[in-house]
This record gives sequence, structure tokens and C-alpha cells, in this order.
Amino acid sequence: MLKCIIIDDEQDGRDVLQLLITDFCPGVSIAEMCSNGKDGVKAIQKHHPDLVFLDIDMPDMSGFDVLDCVKNQKMKVVFVTAHNQYAIRAFRYSAIDYILKPASPQAILEAVEKAEQVEFRNNVNQYELLTATLKNENQLPEVIALPLADGLQVARISEIMYCKADKNYTHVHFTNGKKLLVSKQLKEFETILAPHGFFRVHNSFLVNIAQVSKYIRGEGGYLLMNDNASIEVSRQKKDELLRLLNRV
Repeated sequence: MLKCIIIDDEQDGRDVLQLLITDFCPGVSIAEMCSNGKDGVKAIQKHHPDLVFLDIDMPDMSGFDVLDCVKNQKMKVVFVTAHNQYAIRAFRYSAIDYILKPASPQAILEAVEKAEQVEFRNNVNQYELLTATLKNENQLPEVIALPLADGLQVARISEIMYCKADKNYTHVHFTNGKKLLVSKQLKEFETILAPHGFFRVHNSFLVNIAQVSKYIRGEGGYLLMNDNASIEVSRQKKDELLRLLNRV
């Protein structure tokens, strides 16, 4: 059973989250609901929750201010936000879960599922990466936080060779030969990494175009990567891939 706290200054926001958690998440118990950041800090220190649903825009303390006050707490945080797409991008790079208002049953279920699957032993790198990304709005982040089964790995994006789908997980292959199994679907990596020159060449593969050594022609053809990996290209993706390779 996961113990959670809801922190939101809007009554409707708290009520919706309470209803959705009660109706759809039998493995989650609500320890307390708070209408402001100060009470939220006290509740976190009192209950030591596994999971916190945290609003960002609150009058006395923002969600970020709340986290600054409870840095030593071991908990999974899900931001509940109406923020713009840039802020959402920052959450993705830092592997911090978020729910867009108004909350939906599916969003709650996915957030709880991730909280059950991934143990963040220390959230410091996660929040530092989030803060750094938010401060540099006009610049793409150079690193990404990867949620693993036993914690969090911060990696340089340029050192990712390619990503391979494995159901709800992704195998991330690096230029140094290292491989990580990450609890994030390939479509999520595609959203995050496409602006960095990554391309989905197949349902199962997302490749770093800068790490392609050679394209071998065929019905769809296949790629040879700089680590000598051979990656199939789907027929539907062939023409777009060739256009990208001609720009490199």
C-alpha cells in the first residue's frame, strides 16, 4: 500500500484527485490533503509519504518551494499542473512525473504505476536537473535522467547510440558500450530526444543520427551504427530517414 499526500490550493483540484485515487487506485491510501504549501511541508514531515501529488502554483509557497523544504525526504513526487509545454518538457528530461489539469483516471493510474515500479533512492539529481532545465528555456538540455529499477541515472544525451523498445521498457545503448534497461516507453524517448537529432527508424528502434555509420539499401534497408550494431529500417520510414541523412 502506497501512502500519499495531496497538496493543492484549489478545493476542486483536491477533490478530483481524492475521487480518482479512491475509485481507481486501491493500492494507494491518502494520509492527508493540504490546501497550501506550509501545511504540505508539515504533512510530509509527519507522514513520510511514498507519493506526493503536488500543485505548482500556490499563493504562499510554490510546489518547488515545498520541495526545497523537504529535500531529505525519500518520496516520489507527481506534479499536478496547468503549466505550458516548456515546463512539461523540463519534467520529461528530469524523469519527474506530472499530470496535466484537469486530472484524468488514466493519468493517475500511470503515475501510480510508475511510483510502484521505480524506486528513487535520492531525488537530488532529479530536482537539480529540473531546476536547471527550467532556468535555461532557450537551450536544449545536454543530459537526461533515466529511471531504473534501483534508482536514477543521469546521462549525456550525445552519448546515447540508440534505444530499443521492450514492451513498457526501453534498452538504452551508449557509445561506450554500456546498456541500461529504463522504465520508460520508447514513444516517451522519441518525444524527448527528437529535437536532439534522434529518429524513429522502426517501431522498435530510435537512433541517434549522429551515430550512424552507414545505410545499407533494401526494401527498407538497415543501418550500421558506430558500435557495429545493425538496425532494421521500416519501409515507411525509409524516405524520411534518407532526407535526414543527406542533411548530416
